[in-house]
Amino acid sequence: MELSGIGSMHTGLPLTVTISRSATALPDGNSQNQRPNLVAGVPLTPPDGRTITQWINPAAFSLPANGQWGNAGRNIVDGPGLFQIDIALSRSIKIRESSSLSLRLETFNIFNHPQLGKPSGNFSALTTFGRITSISNTSPIGTGRRGVCNWPHALRSDR
Repeated sequence: MELSGIGSMHTGLPLTVTISRSATALPDGNSQNQRPNLVAGVPLTPPDGRTITQWINPAAFSLPANGQWGNAGRNIVDGPGLFQIDIALSRSIKIRESSSLSLRLETFNIFNHPQLGKPSGNFSALTTFGRITSISNTSPIGTGRRGVCNWPHALRSDR
């Protein structure tokens, strides 16, 4: 009997906070990917900590005055990180002198930890700003497909 596993962890991907403004409110008329102003002294993390309903602190941003650019930088917020442990249990059973049967049970995301998507970074839409509305792994323990578990097996000859 053999037990194996792998752990994966990484920090969240960067996210740029943007705003939607009319072209007449901007010096060059380009209304794409505009950024808000940062409010001095207000942290980007909400006071009660990050949750799926409020990952980014909306009080940390304000709309720039007409004819001015926002001062918020690119990629100033980190999205949710990843934490996942996968394990496998395998056993080789000798059938004859020259052949054996290999059985393997694999389980992904053994602790059933959700892999959260990116929060909404559009400050102009305050009802959804900072909310996480997607999850990458939708199944309880498995391969990512609801109700599917991976049970590979093999017949191997040792000749």
